[in-house]
Amino acid sequence: AINTKLGAALKGGLFPYVRSIIVCTEDAIAAVDLPRALEHLREVLTALPPRPVGPLRFIRPRNANVLEQILAMHGIDRIHGFVLPKADTSSLPAYEKLLVNHDFWVMPTLETPDILDIVGQRELRIYLQRSSLNRNILALRIGGNDLLRILALKRARGITLYETAIGLLIQQLVLSFRPYGFHLTAPVYDFIDDPETLVREARADVAMGLIGKTAIHPTQVPVIEQ
Repeated sequence: AINTKLGAALKGGLFPYVRSIIVCTEDAIAAVDLPRALEHLREVLTALPPRPVGPLRFIRPRNANVLEQILAMHGIDRIHGFVLPKADTSSLPAYEKLLVNHDFWVMPTLETPDILDIVGQRELRIYLQRSSLNRNILALRIGGNDLLRILALKRARGITLYETAIGLLIQQLVLSFRPYGFHLTAPVYDFIDDPETLVREARADVAMGLIGKTAIHPTQVPVIEQ
């Protein structure tokens, strides 16, 4: 959905305790609403303060074509970086071509079938090591829900991600990427009214060596930070 409070949130006025925000133009927006969402984003960008005022601001483009449109927007220099969805060796070259002359942080998201396979993990790691994006990679994001969907599974209340098939995958990703200097962040927990399970999962994230966790609601942030 298109959030009418997006500008205030990105300025840091709505949630002053939130240190980073991701604006999503991918699965949070229906295809029919994308043009209107991009126009709203265009208006918001022009009203943002220059960096480093406010929280870290990231945009998740729907694909490389949408990223190209966003990069052309006035005020894009007030954004700190981009979250690259469905990052694999076939999708990243298009992103790389667009970002090669820019200096934005990037966070590729691991959420495609290739990443379920150890060989696919190694191929992606080698690609990223050789990529011009490498010096700007802030972290790799683990896309838990998309990975579960690939397995025809979904989140259940009261169950941490580590109690699902994805738990083993997270261990593999840590072993495949962390020794080579890539930090990883943990997936979201979908149930905003279940802080007890969020606490258990966040503790497991920390024990696994992950450096951050995505929140889908501001009330989850203090729990994750703690």
